[in-house]
Amino acid sequence: MKRIILGTAVLLALLTGCTEEKKAPVQAEATQEVKKDEAMPVQVTEEVNKDEVVEQDDKITDEVKDEAAAVEEETIKEETIKEESK
Repeated sequence: MKRIILGTAVLLALLTGCTEEKKAPVQAEATQEVKKDEAMPVQVTEEVNKDEVVEQDDKITDEVKDEAAAVEEETIKEETIKEESK
């Protein structure tokens, strides 16, 4: 009887140990002291040529106008086909 109880206790201990989630070890984060005398990094911004921006804007405007003209032509064709089929 003692063997059965002991075997059951060992089996339960093994089964419950297998189902427990293992926790990841806690890692301490290293902090860095900042001295007042140290210069903070400066973000450098890229200079943009105004002529390049205007040129790109004109190019985009031309593309949009071309697309609008194509859509308008397609709409006119569809309306013409609808009227002819009546």
